[in-house]
Amino acid sequence: MFRAPRQIRVERFARLPVWPVWSGVLLFILGLLVGRETASKLECWMGGRVCPMILYQDDNNNIIDDTKTTTRTTTTTRTNSRSVHSTTTTTATTTSPFLLLVHHNHRFPWWDGIGRTLTKQFLPEGFPSHPHRGFTTMTYILQGGFVHRDSMGIKQEYGDNIITNGNNNNKNNSYNPVQWLFTGAGLLHEEMFSPHHERQELYQLWINVPAEYKLAPPQVRLLSTTTRSTNSIDTNTNKESNATTAVVDMPVVTKSTIHNTVVVDDATKIPPSDSNNQIRRQQQQPPAVTSITTKSTVRIVAGKYDNQQSTAPIMSDMAILHVTVKTFRNRRTERKLANNNNISSSMEEQEEQQEQQEQAPTSTAVGWTYTIPPHFDTLLLYIRQGSCDVTTTCTSQDRRTGRIVTRTVTKPNVPLHSTVFVEPSIEFQGNCKLIHESITITPTRLGETVDVLVLTGQPLYERFVNSNNNNNNNNSMSSSSSSSERTSSTVEPISMQGSMVMNFPHEIETAYVDYQMGKMGRPWDHELTDDEWKQHVERYPNIYYYPRLQKKNQNKESNYYDNYYY
Repeated sequence: MFRAPRQIRVERFARLPVWPVWSGVLLFILGLLVGRETASKLECWMGGRVCPMILYQDDNNNIIDDTKTTTRTTTTTRTNSRSVHSTTTTTATTTSPFLLLVHHNHRFPWWDGIGRTLTKQFLPEGFPSHPHRGFTTMTYILQGGFVHRDSMGIKQEYGDNIITNGNNNNKNNSYNPVQWLFTGAGLLHEEMFSPHHERQELYQLWINVPAEYKLAPPQVRLLSTTTRSTNSIDTNTNKESNATTAVVDMPVVTKSTIHNTVVVDDATKIPPSDSNNQIRRQQQQPPAVTSITTKSTVRIVAGKYDNQQSTAPIMSDMAILHVTVKTFRNRRTERKLANNNNISSSMEEQEEQQEQQEQAPTSTAVGWTYTIPPHFDTLLLYIRQGSCDVTTTCTSQDRRTGRIVTRTVTKPNVPLHSTVFVEPSIEFQGNCKLIHESITITPTRLGETVDVLVLTGQPLYERFVNSNNNNNNNNSMSSSSSSSERTSSTVEPISMQGSMVMNFPHEIETAYVDYQMGKMGRPWDHELTDDEWKQHVERYPNIYYYPRLQKKNQNKESNYYDNYYY
């Protein structure tokens, strides 16, 4: 029995009209008349829609708060004096730690003065102050920019070359497209679209955090795509040293791979016994060669990829990758191979020749391939541009016979604006050893660029520290960020309501009580000036903000924040 490859499920969530509303409504009508594919392509330059994708669902696509579990059943069969053990594992669908993904695609044209004025009466151009607790938000600006203000007294402008008062606000020419906001015990913040940009396109991702971190002090940080200098840490004293190191928050990995296919007609093959084979080979036309080049660019927003790592302060093992893939015919390589007299129908020889001629890596698969870490049970894709074929590959070995088998599953023509759930196989035998798992994204048409957001990671499994103690009152639960530490196959319970994410409903109720009491700060009008907003924050402070906690406990020794965050 061999393990089945991951199954592929494609969903297309509703796209709602907003900013400008008339454009979103027009696209909705066009989708009914000419099809969703055409409307989606028009949206790429018209804007006017938002797509909220609630990822945490059960098998019926209903939002739930119950625990999703992985069950493990072991049966023992006795045959004479020998016992045969067979273990079957059933994995329920989970998207932990990813909870919600929203794709914004808006436009604020200067000539639409009347429409914007009317819209502002009912819907501000952004999101006025609102509370959060218990999770992390990752806001990734693709076009445009955001202006952020929060109850910690922090203001940030980030996005695509933020400009203020007609001047470039970024003296170092740095590009800060990502805001990583850990809401922790609670805060209020507002996110208003930058008034200096007509086009606004972005992702916002909600990421769950382990239960032990949910009430830690909140923190916000910007991630840059350019090189910046930072003070190095002395490992002996755990303090900053005077030496500086160059750091890139989100490294970019660019690769070019080549796939060659040699087509030889069996009727024209020259048998070795033919005495005139040398003359006939000289007269014979060389076999046809098809060379496909794949160019891929991967921006590592969080986690690791290809021996490089983002500086995003993740709290569990995950990877967030922004991938663009393009395939095209390499005519120059085809001519070189066709003119080579020593060309062979052997693919291995052709790959070696191509590597020598082009000095580029050769791949046996067309498209971008990602090797899935064994403990990354969660894998999601969102197709932002283009259409593609998605293929999952699984190589496993039968422990009894030692036989190795590779199996694949392909989902062709996954359309634009699709959400792809790549789910682990439901059942497999315990005597099966997993050797390798991967996923390949291939553009449907040559010359087309596919833009994909990849979300993958290990679910937040429970871990019982005092598992040997039968007394449940003495058991303490925490989350594991490593598969080697996992002692439970149960995903942490999740309770989501409004803008709060906790583990249990009573914790949600407590969060809203704390918000109403003003512990996270008090809401403010988004039209306040910066000075008025600062006065408001000073008057109604966030009691969970770390500098305030540090000042309050300045006579006490507290290393909680330093030990458990960043």
